[in-house]
Amino acid sequence: MAIELKTISGKLAEKFRTEPTPRPDLTQKGYEIIAALQSSLDIHQTIKAFTDMISREFLISGVLYQHDDIDTTIKLGVTANQKSTYNLHIEGEDLGSITFMRRQRYSNQVLERLEGLLCNLVYALRNCITYTKALRLSQKDHLTGAYNRSAMSSAIEREIGLAVRHNKPFSTIMLDIDFFKQVNDTYGHAAGDYVLKVFVQIINETIRSCDSVFRYGGEEFVIHMNNTDESGAMLLAERIRLNVESTTMRYNNQSISITTSMGIATLNSIDNSQSLLERADTALYQAKNNGRNQVQAI
Repeated sequence: MAIELKTISGKLAEKFRTEPTPRPDLTQKGYEIIAALQSSLDIHQTIKAFTDMISREFLISGVLYQHDDIDTTIKLGVTANQKSTYNLHIEGEDLGSITFMRRQRYSNQVLERLEGLLCNLVYALRNCITYTKALRLSQKDHLTGAYNRSAMSSAIEREIGLAVRHNKPFSTIMLDIDFFKQVNDTYGHAAGDYVLKVFVQIINETIRSCDSVFRYGGEEFVIHMNNTDESGAMLLAERIRLNVESTTMRYNNQSISITTSMGIATLNSIDNSQSLLERADTALYQAKNNGRNQVQAI
């Protein structure tokens, strides 16, 4: 196991520590932390449990945990000037970084004690990361990399709940590839699979990082957009439509061009997840009936 301490920064100075890798703290406190961290595979709960158990002893006012590979950032408490930041690794595996913040300067004795207890976190953290990766993989469509329909069902309930609770707009786009059967019939199903992958790639390159794309079935997809009203959804949908229309795909030395039709529904006071998707589907049907390669809202 290796824990690399990056920096300790404060008002007066910034210094670097080069002491040997600390050993796990196997005192009573260490064993209590190990036991507490075995109760959950949720990263947020694990970081919070660890923070709760050390914050009083070390006067920790805030913690920041980040792991880019799993797109996770956890912020607890409040920011303070004195910071101790660690890169966490175990057997060559990156476990992200964690920063402890407090108002008082860190002494060497405090740091050594903190680092020993931090060693007790890494195995639990690795289990959480492994579980998170496996869970996310199970929620992805293997062909396109979009989230699957099962993931969409739970996501839309969560997002609608947040939108209602915080009085924020929420919109969804339902879209599919126009005349996709002709692509399969003309170029073959392998080419059709390639087109689906590129189609999702275009969508992902156009949407915001906070938006999510799901494969609803076949060549039909759904996009969830937080804090987005109908006009914002229309602008995004039109950018997607133009990007798809302007892209020429190459498969086995053949050029393939496609277009897409889209239907938009924005959450209203009487909507639930089913009615919202049904309205988006109706809008998509209208777009296709009106000639395809267009966006309709309902």
